[in-house]
Amino acid sequence: MSQESAQFQTLMSQGHTAAWEQDWAKALELYRQALLENPQDAMGLASAGLACYQLEQYDEALKFYIRCSSITPDDPMPFEKMGRIFEHTGAIIDAVKAFMQCGEKQLKARDAEHAIAAFKEAIRLDPNNQTVRMRLAMIYDKMGLKAECVTEYLFVAALMQSSGDTSKASQVVQYTLGLEPNNQEVQHALMQLKTGQQMNLPQSAKSESEPVQPIKTKQTDKLTLVEETLPKYDPLTEARLVAVKEMAAMLFEQPEAVSPDEQVPMRRQIHLLRGTGVLSSKDAEKSRARTHLSRTIDLQTAGKDDEAAVEMERAIDLGLNLSAAEYLLALLIHTSNPQKALKHLQKAVRNPAYALASNLLMAQIQEKAGQLKDSSNYALQALKLADVLSVPRELENELTQLYEPILEAHERVNEVKDLANITKTVQAQLMRNDWREYLKEARSQLPRQPEGSPPIPLAEMLLETTNSQVIEALALIKQLAAEGRLRTAMEEAFYALTHAPTYLPLHVQIGELLIMEGRIHEAVEKFNLVAYLYNVRGETNQAVRLLTRVAKLAPMDLSVRDMLIDLLISSGRMDEAVQQYMDIANVHYLLAELDLAREDYQKALSLSQKTVTSRTWAVQILNKLADIELQSLDLKQAIKILEQLRSLEPLDSTTRATLIDLYLRIGLPSGALNELDSFLKLLETAGHTDRSEHFLDALLEDRPDNIDIQKRLIRFFQNQNKQAEIIEKLDVLAEKCLRQENREGALATLQNLIALNPPNSNDYRRLYDELKNQKK
Repeated sequence: MSQESAQFQTLMSQGHTAAWEQDWAKALELYRQALLENPQDAMGLASAGLACYQLEQYDEALKFYIRCSSITPDDPMPFEKMGRIFEHTGAIIDAVKAFMQCGEKQLKARDAEHAIAAFKEAIRLDPNNQTVRMRLAMIYDKMGLKAECVTEYLFVAALMQSSGDTSKASQVVQYTLGLEPNNQEVQHALMQLKTGQQMNLPQSAKSESEPVQPIKTKQTDKLTLVEETLPKYDPLTEARLVAVKEMAAMLFEQPEAVSPDEQVPMRRQIHLLRGTGVLSSKDAEKSRARTHLSRTIDLQTAGKDDEAAVEMERAIDLGLNLSAAEYLLALLIHTSNPQKALKHLQKAVRNPAYALASNLLMAQIQEKAGQLKDSSNYALQALKLADVLSVPRELENELTQLYEPILEAHERVNEVKDLANITKTVQAQLMRNDWREYLKEARSQLPRQPEGSPPIPLAEMLLETTNSQVIEALALIKQLAAEGRLRTAMEEAFYALTHAPTYLPLHVQIGELLIMEGRIHEAVEKFNLVAYLYNVRGETNQAVRLLTRVAKLAPMDLSVRDMLIDLLISSGRMDEAVQQYMDIANVHYLLAELDLAREDYQKALSLSQKTVTSRTWAVQILNKLADIELQSLDLKQAIKILEQLRSLEPLDSTTRATLIDLYLRIGLPSGALNELDSFLKLLETAGHTDRSEHFLDALLEDRPDNIDIQKRLIRFFQNQNKQAEIIEKLDVLAEKCLRQENREGALATLQNLIALNPPNSNDYRRLYDELKNQKK
């Protein structure tokens, strides 16, 4: 705004007025004059492009939209408009590219619904476009829309086969089979490929030429991978399928759209998806890693594990940092190179998706190496993870804790026969295709527990240890604490530690006793230590739970918050990490420490870009930042933030009203009117005429004497053929100005009333003359 002249704003406002009245020739002329004042204004260029489009001056419209896209490269609107223009003029190839570019921009903004609509427009024009269908399939895949996903992947595979790339087609079908192993259409496609038959093109549920309808899902704007369990596989195979799926998804990801510098400003020669042709060293390594990744998938699908392992290791050496890759490589080499496999499994085990399978595989490796103690420990960890999956979610945490004394007791087991029996029994229970059903059936055979009692670990059926003593001691400690006998409870806790010094739930209970005694600082230290130990042991969820508790006990302890945020980020829980930043910022805000609050909100905003809900977070955080700038009286900075909010939520009336108010407060009425006209135009296009009336009424409630806003209210009602309503509203505004002793505002409002020539215009003229004379 600081670089835009008042003349520019005036011309833009007049142009919007002409566009509102459908006088596109006049609007275009005014927009051209405005662009002479500021040639780089994106809104001016887009408005001029729209006017040209309405006048069917398509070549000129295209030029304006190309210039607009170079100034706002992340805005999908210009590309969508270019696609329409290309389609209208018969440049179908360019239209497809433009719609693809539009879809990529929508994806970058995390707007899945509009991204899908853009890609469908491209497919409508070019149904056999492999690139677009692959991109669309990936979006469906990440949104959990399996039927649509399978259809698109099979279409891509059929196109690949038709072009002679049978290997790639097979890879795509294998990946699709991992999504829906029992899908008959996918199985038939795989059979056709193996027998050399031409695949059938799948029939879409709707014709591609039909109008694009929004996809109804619970989270259409969230590109989030849907977690799912793959039935009828043993844990090692199940994890392998998950790993292949994750790697294939990475392989199928498309590169970023081109930068504005790569666009060619010629209508017939724009190559919207053309790459730069020059790769940085980092990009080159990524490209090579993807090549090795592709070969790995092909080779392991063909059963060539040794060759697949070589390719996988090369990809990892080139910087591929993926738990799926670590696990798959370990699985491929655990027989030929067990020690190297162990190193990769120790990395993969930290990812919950591969923790169960990694522990089982490590148990197998250590058993063959004769390391029965380690083998049985890994087996028990695997049993714990599998057992937790057999109980309701609300019992998972409690059951996990109940395994602590079992693992503690296991440390004292040294008999070779007992250690070997643990590994053998756990492997027999878990290394089977129906392991989930088996564990549920085994749990049903356990003694029935009274309501409210904790679940019994399945390991109780395997081990005869004294862990029940520790559990009983913990129950006694809790009972004593509930009775208020804190000293006795603490003595019992320390006595129990002599029998189970590494039983972490007991240390947690000591922390709870310290809190009850008011020794908050000592409790925080205890919880911090236990959280650290949980993290070292790879039990991230337990560590996070404790640190979250500490953060509530000591909200201003930034070291705890930093540790918690780092842990959340490392475990991929980005939304929770953002929330932690928000909590810190909120505390600073309540303490009126606005600079510190601003800093933490900005950290939250930066991190939110890595979440699948970045748009939602951005709206929430930007509102907070705008409020801080308003309280700091930095109105220009507040305007910049609100302009970002407006871009994210163009139909939000509160943001628009605040922007208009700020423009008026800093002495830029033309900017306010430009904002108002843009919003009214957007509401009209979206069919929200009722909101236009309410919005104008709300503005005039605070500024009843604003003649420019009054004129837009008058024009709105005139377009609705509601003469009586506008007279009534102006009458109310004039009366309000009089009550506020605002004679200038009353006179201006009366002038607008008289210009409408109402039936009682003489009364208004008489009142106008009285006020005018009174002023003199």
